[in-house]
Amino acid sequence: MDSVQLSTINLFRLDSMIHLLETAAEDTSKANLLGTLSYQFAFVQADKSVVYAQQGIQLSQKLEYRKGIAKCSQSLAMGLWGQGNYSNALHTGISALHLYEELKVREEIAFTHYVLACVYRDFGDYKRALEEVSKGFAIYKVLGANDVIGHGITGSIFDLQGRLDSAFYHVQKAFELNKRISNEKWGWRIS
Repeated sequence: MDSVQLSTINLFRLDSMIHLLETAAEDTSKANLLGTLSYQFAFVQADKSVVYAQQGIQLSQKLEYRKGIAKCSQSLAMGLWGQGNYSNALHTGISALHLYEELKVREEIAFTHYVLACVYRDFGDYKRALEEVSKGFAIYKVLGANDVIGHGITGSIFDLQGRLDSAFYHVQKAFELNKRISNEKWGWRIS
């Protein structure tokens, strides 16, 4: 599948989710949909990501839906990071992390550590970025998950530090893991 076909599929999927949003009842399903849309847009249109996340947080608070607040806060942190608003991204990401810890959702705790690692990395605090990614690695190891994202983030941190051998190791590891699990051309997948 080439990148044009993949982009068309992703756009179709986003359009379908937006259409569902227009007719969705004010319930937890809509809050989850807002969180998912925010996550999807974080990588392509950070401003839309932030809007969807804020709407999801408001609805989740109204419904007293803590998992929705956590999901939308995590997505909001990603959108803010995409905008380059690192201070607010850190604050929001840490709030999401605390909520997920209270809810004991380990995979989301690990992923939120990765979001924080990316923010710290782009903020220039490589030590804290590596600490956050290590926390995510530890959780994914316990879960027995293939950790493509963790290796990719770690490789990018080492690259920015000029530690090219370590960067190459982690990017190569991410490539091998992704190739093994995706059976597609290598690349970051948005799911």
